Amino acid sequence: MPMHNDRTTKIEEVIKKENSPKISYIVRLWSYVFTNAKLMCLIFMGLTIILSLLRPLLAFIWGNYVDKANNFSSGDSIIPLIALILAYWLIGFVANLIDRYTKIQEQIERLDVVQANRFQELINSKMYKKISELNPEFFEIPAFNDTMKRVFDFTLDGW
Repeated sequence: MPMHNDRTTKIEEVIKKENSPKISYIVRLWSYVFTNAKLMCLIFMGLTIILSLLRPLLAFIWGNYVDKANNFSSGDSIIPLIALILAYWLIGFVANLIDRYTKIQEQIERLDVVQANRFQELINSKMYKKISELNPEFFEIPAFNDTMKRVFDFTLDGW
């Protein structure tokens, strides 16, 4: 059966070629994420680092409180114990607040969900812009339409 040679044959051959998986694609993905959300990435990583530093500090304060409470006598001032309890409560409150915003809790207060929604809008706008610049002949190729459907299924189903 003779093959029809229309204007989409060369385009279809290029589309059928698939890139082999490479680590450089992951590096490009992460560089894309960080370049498009530098401030948010820094905030999220900073809060996570602060949280990892607050947990040992809480343990240290609690250990000091237990030691002082065990060695407390009736003539000693109670103010250091109250100060340790207040410091423990305040740091615990801040740590729990950061934990709620960075870890899996309710979705309304998670920073990663807010950022994912922002990226979803960014990706959608870039995809629609790229699609609007395509030659209409691309849409006559079944393999292209299949690839487009897979891309949309992947990107539009949410994070």
